[in-house]
Amino acid sequence: LFTPPIPVAGRREALGATKLLRFRSGRDVLVLGRILDRLGLMSRVLALFRNLVWRNHGGRLYFSGSRRRGSTIIQFPDPPENPQQSSRSLLNMTTLAMPTFAVLRFDGADAQDFLNRQLTADIANLGESDCVQAGFCMPDGRLIATPIFCWIDGQLHAVLPDDLVRKVQQRLQLFVMRDDLQISMTSLAASLVTDVKHPAAGSVERTPEATMLGLQGDAPRTLSISASEPGPETHWPTTAIASGAPQVYAATSGLFLPQSLRMDTLGGVNFRKGCYPGQEVVARLHYRGQLKRVLVRADIKSGSCSPGDAVLLDEKAVGHVAEASAQAALVVAHLSALGQPVECASGALTLAAQPLGSGTGQA
Repeated sequence: LFTPPIPVAGRREALGATKLLRFRSGRDVLVLGRILDRLGLMSRVLALFRNLVWRNHGGRLYFSGSRRRGSTIIQFPDPPENPQQSSRSLLNMTTLAMPTFAVLRFDGADAQDFLNRQLTADIANLGESDCVQAGFCMPDGRLIATPIFCWIDGQLHAVLPDDLVRKVQQRLQLFVMRDDLQISMTSLAASLVTDVKHPAAGSVERTPEATMLGLQGDAPRTLSISASEPGPETHWPTTAIASGAPQVYAATSGLFLPQSLRMDTLGGVNFRKGCYPGQEVVARLHYRGQLKRVLVRADIKSGSCSPGDAVLLDEKAVGHVAEASAQAALVVAHLSALGQPVECASGALTLAAQPLGSGTGQA
């Protein structure tokens, strides 16, 4: 169906850890796609790669990719006039993370108490006019997800990336013993809106059409929850970077501590409430340690990056990308790497010299 990888000038520099396969014809690609779809394997193939690229170049159809890190949309440059041009030009593309969100509903008399026992935020005192981005942690304190909670029609709801919603739902369900609680998916849509008067950070405003959440961060953002279909989500990565308040996606689940994402300074961690999974690590980090991996903005100098990409300094891993747009990123990096030029799988970045916010603890 396809030939083995072929040598291409500059291939290693252009692709890094990716592999290049050459298909004999476009029909081969269609046949392969139909076979995978018939066997129910297409979703696994899509999950295996971050960038799926096939295009005609010099009379051949090429496929390349690396491990997938969240949903992506790929914008291609114009094909080179010279088919013999190096693969660096061929694969010089911009990858833009385009997350979509899902909404979970928590029904039952014990919903608020149950969530307060599972999350870093003070859900027990979350009022009808409040919203909060809370951390759902593993026992070692690292974040599985960072859902945004609010009340809608008298029930608690959580907004989180749709690539994590099933994982979070299933894991929370494990802790439901005798609690009066039902966790279910909703048909509600959540999207970022920019043409509104932003609610105060951490507050909720309601209209007949939508529930508007004022998100925490360095810049105002509003998340709209409604029954209507959301428009194209083009603003989230850019606004998340400007606000210094990233989300956790499937690609970054299990990588970061709450303090490394500034959740302690943005109201997402309450150190006076009762226990929750990972509470001992998070509390010890706050009271007795020194945070060594911090959130920092980065300029993308060349190529692209995606959430979950490892960040390298002198070929040594010093952190991971948390959010990324075409020109900038939020990176959780070791203090020793701040202000330095670094690399990821398909791009080069320069980290800011100072971290965003402050915190204590050892990561």
